[in-house]
Amino acid sequence: EYALRFADRAYKHMFNGGALTPENGAAQWDARAQGIRLAMKAESARWGDHADSNPRTLVDFDRGLQREYNTWFPRRTPISISQFRAAGLYPEIDPPVFSQHGGKVSAGSGLLITNDTGDIYYTVDGSDPRLAGGGIHPNSIKINGAKSDQTLIEAGAPGWSYLDDGSDQGTSWREPAYDDSLWGIGDAPLGFGSVNNHPFGGPWINPDRNTTVYFRKEFEITNANLITEATARVMSDGGAIVYLNGVEIARDNMPADPVNFETFASSDSNIREGNIDVFSFLPSAFVDGINVIAIELHNGSSASSDMGMDLQLDVTTLNTLGDAVTINGPTTVRTRSFDGSDWSALNEATFVTDLPASADNLIISEIFYHPAGDSEVAEYIELMNIAGESISLAGVVFTGGLSFSFSNNTILEAGERLLLVADLDGFKAAFGDDLPVVGSYTGRLDNGGESLSLDAADGTPILNFRYNDRAPWPLPADGNGYSLTLISPSSNPDLSDAVNWRASANLGGSPGRSDALPFEGSTAAELFEYALDDPMDGISGSFLNLENNGSFDDYLVVTVAAKLAADDAQFVIEFSQDLENWERGTALYLGSEDQPNGSSLRRWRAPESVSFNQPMKFARLVLTARP
Repeated sequence: EYALRFADRAYKHMFNGGALTPENGAAQWDARAQGIRLAMKAESARWGDHADSNPRTLVDFDRGLQREYNTWFPRRTPISISQFRAAGLYPEIDPPVFSQHGGKVSAGSGLLITNDTGDIYYTVDGSDPRLAGGGIHPNSIKINGAKSDQTLIEAGAPGWSYLDDGSDQGTSWREPAYDDSLWGIGDAPLGFGSVNNHPFGGPWINPDRNTTVYFRKEFEITNANLITEATARVMSDGGAIVYLNGVEIARDNMPADPVNFETFASSDSNIREGNIDVFSFLPSAFVDGINVIAIELHNGSSASSDMGMDLQLDVTTLNTLGDAVTINGPTTVRTRSFDGSDWSALNEATFVTDLPASADNLIISEIFYHPAGDSEVAEYIELMNIAGESISLAGVVFTGGLSFSFSNNTILEAGERLLLVADLDGFKAAFGDDLPVVGSYTGRLDNGGESLSLDAADGTPILNFRYNDRAPWPLPADGNGYSLTLISPSSNPDLSDAVNWRASANLGGSPGRSDALPFEGSTAAELFEYALDDPMDGISGSFLNLENNGSFDDYLVVTVAAKLAADDAQFVIEFSQDLENWERGTALYLGSEDQPNGSSLRRWRAPESVSFNQPMKFARLVLTARP
């Protein structure tokens, strides 16, 4: 049991975008490398020549990094799986794979599950297809997902139509509906001269040595949707471009740019004649019924002594019909391969028909982390959909700060909010039972502040930030009965920046709704009246002795008397040395102090102290309305 659970986690993290895939592993490595780059310069200056008379520099550091990126990470996954298997920690049989690994799909679409060995068992109710001890779960569904290889057109196939009169056929000849009934007919390989001293199958074509010859061949297939892989094996003496039903699927020894009937191949292929080049292409190019392969063959030069082509078309397909899993709504599919004695590792993915929740559309908009007194059972956290359409929270999970997994049927409409609570009965006693509560989380929100992490169904982070109970974070939210309320959540602000948070306007916050005051004006005067407690005295300055990195100094501090819930107003503090050149984005937010009259004194300080060589002496408030 332990070995298989280990294998489940190894597969989850080493494949399908997991944390230990080569791409993500290299990204984590690179983040660490960039974090020590500056220190490496000092290390090089002090110890660069300690081990070698030729000093080592950042160039050597980067060279070493590139060696790992190019050789270590790309090879790590198969090596690790081999080592796990040798240690008895990973089954010899591989898990099934999905035609799409989770995410958004159209309602009613079919999910294909395939494997190479054994039968496939899958579930859609969240259970494991394998019971503890090795039995088959009674809720699992068995399908024969093993794939088979088929050749649709064999090399040397008869019945190719060809046109070798040197005419310019444009592009219409590639399409299935084109009439090629007046073309010649021959068996592949078709050409003139010989390939590796072996003559072509005949008849010889292109006696006038024209630059381009055209070929077409029809074939029929059924159940094109069961094709999972497709390859074209092309032999071209000269160069060729291959089309399937008018879609280009291979380009062999031809320029990447658009070509015409006078374009020669990229090079004379005499030294490679007879070579087979293999091209993979998307199975979506096939259709049920009649399909048409079309090839334009280009000679390498007007003096070439030979020219010819052959083609083989291979596909990998499911063996049986009706095995696609229909996705009509949020669904988590869990699957394993089973060969009668051994089970594979688990593969699972969540599929949604609505927009999946992500960092672009889901945000925490309110945190009631420290209710007044002993009423901690009234804790809650509020999330909001900031997209213009409904989103699915299927598979979304809190991984830090608290523990909660959203069910597959959790849909949040555009602009709407939902609540997670610490204790449902305690919450109802405090706020009533008509609010959008979707569940109770495990644990408690830390009164001293903590990190909260929320991950999407595919494991990518939606949010990861730390709230705090110390300035510059709003202090009334720390045990005084108010909540932390995000300012303008629809703008998707940085949750880790205290300037984007305020205390709620009312005791207990505003669970499930907004307490912000909307701006309904249109003029600058109306905006100042909306945003400031006293438009004529909205900003003031002073010099305060403040601590910074262990030392105290005098700084210019700007105080804005803002209306607490005027969230449609955006404040920007700019500083200047000379009243001509103004800097924005350098002000340091110090926090706020809520007043009994419903206003909030918000403070920023200048980036440098007054003892600095050129101190900031002037400040101004730039007030804008949020879009």
